[in-house]
Amino acid sequence: MVSASAVSRGITTEFLAGMAGIVLGILALLRIVPITLLSVAVITYGGTLMLTSGESVWLNSFVAKDNAIMRQLMHCMSLAAAGAQVLAGLAALVLGILALVGIASMTMVLVAILAAGTSILLRSSALGGFLLDFLYM
Repeated sequence: MVSASAVSRGITTEFLAGMAGIVLGILALLRIVPITLLSVAVITYGGTLMLTSGESVWLNSFVAKDNAIMRQLMHCMSLAAAGAQVLAGLAALVLGILALVGIASMTMVLVAILAAGTSILLRSSALGGFLLDFLYM
């Protein structure tokens, strides 16, 4: 049986990372060492993407499909999505560190935000599809 704390762990991680990113972004808008704060926000987002990458695989294990081929296909697709999320998180983490060191900082931050945002967009659409399917059960 799945406990409530296991279900909410990933959501809490993402919530805390999102709040940290908002605070760092506001401080950067106030011109308090903006490049450093944006680099730290990107590192936070990359780490969060890496930490929460297994959620889609875990959530798809709850979907009980009658067709074994469909179940296997969904499992393979969720594994591929989790792998892509790990790669996007790792890319954001590395680019954030490079920006923090001072190597083309703004370019690194922008590319990292683009990679992280794309990964989050794709993952949220897959998660939304799971939740819709779950509601119709």
